Amino acid sequence: ATCLHSGVNLCEGQAAECTSSFCSQYADEIDRVANGAATASVLKALMFAESTCKVGAVSPDTPSGRSYGLMQLQPATANMFKNRCDITATITTSWLTNPVNAEKSICIGAAFINAIAGGICGPSVRNLYAGYNGGQSASGACSESIHCAGETSCDGSAVKKWECLYNNPEHTVCNGGSEILKGYNQTRVGALKVMYCAANPGF
Repeated sequence: ATCLHSGVNLCEGQAAECTSSFCSQYADEIDRVANGAATASVLKALMFAESTCKVGAVSPDTPSGRSYGLMQLQPATANMFKNRCDITATITTSWLTNPVNAEKSICIGAAFINAIAGGICGPSVRNLYAGYNGGQSASGACSESIHCAGETSCDGSAVKKWECLYNNPEHTVCNGGSEILKGYNQTRVGALKVMYCAANPGF
């Protein structure tokens, strides 16, 4: 089948815009919380890909729920990592979209990225984003694809779920079809953008 990303090299970034008029105000805050795999360049690229640097951003509804704020976090995820950023408040949707909490929200995003880097996704920018956007669990975006079994990824490892364009071993059914919000189509679009923007920070 010809799928949404057929013919696209998922191992290389795809030229894209990497900033908006909302972004530069967060550059200093990003620099303060950047650490480990969550470098300033990665945080900038991921923030722009996820929210275009809009603190009030809310994602469309998905099977796993909606995401909120600059780093497009779900409250449950944010509460898991808040202690790494000296936060005692219970994080809610309104907390994540409050400009007062911007730096703390970015800090939580950085902690989440570093947790992903230490798991099955590893520290490569493309897989960090895939885990962030498509799920970092053992059965999430970075787990081995059964539909692309035997194929290898950029680094020689088995093709991961998010990289496989198909939903069957015969490769006649596309993962997500032609709809950007289904399957891992959105993850693939974001990964291409984040790879490029991490190498070419826009702010």
